[in-house]
Amino acid sequence: MNDESPGSDEPDPAARRASELLLVLREVPPTAGTGLTHRVLRQARVQRAIAAPLRLLGTFAAAFVDGLRAAARTSRRRS
Repeated sequence: MNDESPGSDEPDPAARRASELLLVLREVPPTAGTGLTHRVLRQARVQRAIAAPLRLLGTFAAAFVDGLRAAARTSRRRS
């Protein structure tokens, strides 16, 4: 989407400001710390280690709630 009128070479004020801010970022590239790779890999390993148990816990919780719903339906039918 472009809000500029056709034939207009001048960007609107918002686009001009965004370009100025991006120019500042381009001039000073971000630097990664020396331990960044180590921290990222450690966090990925931790997340991988707990993902399967959390999925299992979620499956168990869903089954437990389904069991409670079924028990509630059964008890309502009997009353």
